[in-house]
Amino acid sequence: MRSEQSEIKMYDADMIEHFLRHLTAAVEVGFFENASRPVGQVFSEEKYELMAGFVRKYPIALLFADHVEADGATGEECLRALEIVAKKKASLRESQCHHLAALQPLFAEVMLCLRSGHAENARLFKARKLLDQESEAK
Repeated sequence: MRSEQSEIKMYDADMIEHFLRHLTAAVEVGFFENASRPVGQVFSEEKYELMAGFVRKYPIALLFADHVEADGATGEECLRALEIVAKKKASLRESQCHHLAALQPLFAEVMLCLRSGHAENARLFKARKLLDQESEAK
């Protein structure tokens, strides 16, 4: 008979952390690659190196690579269609960058809980200390 302890499944915290960092970097790179920017402006070499490391370790694309098929359109029309796709994607990725940034404190909390190794996690707040801090802030 198996013990209760052996049946408990835990998430792989390192893999989840890598996934969240990989996703964030992919969205940031996707925004940069699709956004209008001054000629010669380059993206962070550090971010590209981070992405390269993730791609070597996890060789799978997390986001779609968009393509435009001519489908009877002229070369000039295809370029315009590509511009439309890039503009829409840049707007989407910019919004996603902001959302992911807003979620970073949540991700940090999740990682602390995962790494604790406990099935349940709790924080203890001292009532008097909180009340004193609250009254000092006013």
